[in-house]
Amino acid sequence: MKKDISLIMTTAVNSSDPCLTIRNSGERLFQLNCSLVSWITSSRVDNIILCDNSAPDNDYAGVAALARRYGKKFEALSFRGDSARVVTHGKGFGEGEIIRHALDHSRLIKESGSFYKVTGRVFIENFDEIRAIEAGHEVVFDLSILPVKKIAWKLLAALPGAGTLLTNNGFGFVKTIFYKCSVAYYRRHLLHCHCEVDSRKHFLLENRMFLPIIRHGYRPFAIQPDYVGYCAGTGELYGTHDYPGEVKEQARELMRSQCLPLASGADR
Repeated sequence: MKKDISLIMTTAVNSSDPCLTIRNSGERLFQLNCSLVSWITSSRVDNIILCDNSAPDNDYAGVAALARRYGKKFEALSFRGDSARVVTHGKGFGEGEIIRHALDHSRLIKESGSFYKVTGRVFIENFDEIRAIEAGHEVVFDLSILPVKKIAWKLLAALPGAGTLLTNNGFGFVKTIFYKCSVAYYRRHLLHCHCEVDSRKHFLLENRMFLPIIRHGYRPFAIQPDYVGYCAGTGELYGTHDYPGEVKEQARELMRSQCLPLASGADR
């Protein structure tokens, strides 16, 4: 029996991270709705699990109705994470909290042996092609390393204190915006990586997840994901283009239908 493809969208509408450029909750919510509209109307994902650690006052009823119209299952999870740790250690800590919460509490994730993870305000325009190519693979990251270098990394990763060595020298970085992972692999090897995050020491989630996937194996995406959306840290586009006008209008309508205020960022 075919298992459904689940997507975990990590988000913090009311972010407490002081280092972000895009911090306005109205703007973040608008961009999140653009992403949700895109995933629902323009992808073949089966289950969408939205998980927010900032406890926003929004039940996403309009999003759930839209998902039903397109034959998709939608689940919104909300909890209050450790905002003090996010302030001192960075958004990577919060992201790890969110995924752990989703794996522990989502009913939809139980229908999937693996999941795709995406940052909540981002859409992957070529997701359907990636889904087809990666159907037989359980651990896939946006990290391409030459075979010889991969062997060297694996040997280095086995050394005591490798994490400190790599981080202090600016090496060892994997993109965490979008990846695929089996639930079992994540629980076994990645579940506690966010507890080691400390942006004050430049210990980022991207660093802390790098060593486990080098040690325990992964596959690089066969084709480069086509990212749509803005990076909250820099305020710049991840890829080459923004959401199209019709997606933005649908997002505005969703927010109006739920009486949610539109921030100035909604006019980007």
